[in-house]
Amino acid sequence: MTRRELREGVFLLLFQNEISSVDIPETAESCVEAFEMEINDEMKALAENISAKYEELDQIIGKYSETREVSRISKINKTILRLAIYEINYCPNVPDVVAANEAVELSKKYDLYRQDYCGCVFSKREAEKRRKEKPQDQCGSK
Repeated sequence: MTRRELREGVFLLLFQNEISSVDIPETAESCVEAFEMEINDEMKALAENISAKYEELDQIIGKYSETREVSRISKINKTILRLAIYEINYCPNVPDVVAANEAVELSKKYDLYRQDYCGCVFSKREAEKRRKEKPQDQCGSK
């Protein structure tokens, strides 16, 4: 299984969990039964780790979301953003740009309203990150 397939499986599991409001193991069982999804232990573990950090991830999303509150973001986009931000913060083997690009790709595939919301959030995050990394002496200040 590729990292992309794993990521998409985790996204689908998390999204189903978001709309069903049951725990991840129960969500996984229902996904296997209803959708014939192939879910492995790595998917379940990653989904459980992400769901345990929803509050922290939502705070980060809220920091970069200037147009809406986290509670007003579509469940699809919120799930995509949670997954990507988790990968950026907790998966050192996944480059930030890969996590952000994969989030945009998931958004293109699953976001029914075709909003470019995920891309906007990551653009703001990257701009802030670059400003923090830029040395003072290159900014014209002495």
